[in-house]
Amino acid sequence: EESLTAQQITRLSRTIIKKAYDLGVTITSVGISCTNIHDKKSADMYDQIIDIARKYSGISKVQSFTLDKEENTISFYVVPDYSFKTYRRDIEDMESQIRDKWPDMQLDIHVTAEL
Repeated sequence: EESLTAQQITRLSRTIIKKAYDLGVTITSVGISCTNIHDKKSADMYDQIIDIARKYSGISKVQSFTLDKEENTISFYVVPDYSFKTYRRDIEDMESQIRDKWPDMQLDIHVTAEL
C-alpha cells in the first residue's frame, strides 16, 4: 500500500506549482487535497482556524488544512461566500488574525471555489 502524509502531499503540490512557474507556466492547483487531523498540534490549530473563519459571513468554508512542521507553514483553502460583498475583507481579516496568533509561521492560503 502506498501512502503519503498530508504534509508530504502539500509539499509535493507546492513543488509542482513552483517548477511549472519556473518554466513560465502558472498553475493554481494540482488537484491534491488533504487535511491532517491525526496530529494533535495540527488538529488543534485547524480547530482554531475554523473558529476564526466562522466569525466571518464572507467565508463559507476552510478545507484541505495542512501544518508542515519542517517548512513551518500553515496551508489551506478558503471558499468564499461570493454573495457577501465583504468576502475579500473577511479573508484579509482572517489572515491577519492567523498571523497574529502564529507569527512565526508562514501562511499558504488559497482562495478557491468549492473543491
